[in-house]
Amino acid sequence: MGPFVFSLTTRVWQLAAINLVALGLMAFGLGLLGAAPALAATLWAAGRTDDLTAGQLSRGMWREYRAEFVTANLAVLPLALVALGSLALALVLPMLALIVLLPLAWIAAGYALAALFAISRLSGTATDALANARTGFSQAPMSHLIPVLAVPLVIWIASRQPLVALYFGLSAPCFFINTLLAGALASAMPSQREILQ
Repeated sequence: MGPFVFSLTTRVWQLAAINLVALGLMAFGLGLLGAAPALAATLWAAGRTDDLTAGQLSRGMWREYRAEFVTANLAVLPLALVALGSLALALVLPMLALIVLLPLAWIAAGYALAALFAISRLSGTATDALANARTGFSQAPMSHLIPVLAVPLVIWIASRQPLVALYFGLSAPCFFINTLLAGALASAMPSQREILQ
């Protein structure tokens, strides 16, 4: 029982630290420009909770954020704008919503998630990130699309429980996304242990 409690409390502390750093990085990037690199840094940290302490994860997130700021924004912001624009048009054009706009928003958000995951695993340009995202998305499309469906649930929980959102609103979903995608893309992307060596 002792090792389980120690492991659980360590993971909770790590996820809380990751989340607070992610919120700080988003604020540092003035929200819109800070969101994509902060999420990439959060995915980076969530994939390394077994190997690094909370302090090492926080410092690593800052390094990852600075290193991938331009790449993450160039790769992810156009996809995010397509997803958000499709959702906005779905409100105005309800006839096209179910047939075209909502599926387009869902696929664009899933592809943006694939790009963020690729950026969190591999360094390179925005073109490299999109090429890696295409590879990852084609190998496991549902593993990228299913987490997108959970976004409304995460927003609802955050609106009902602000403290949960403050400490785990980004880090816990990124931890589960990382677990889901790392298993699905084991052959396409190197593991965090291979990257650290």
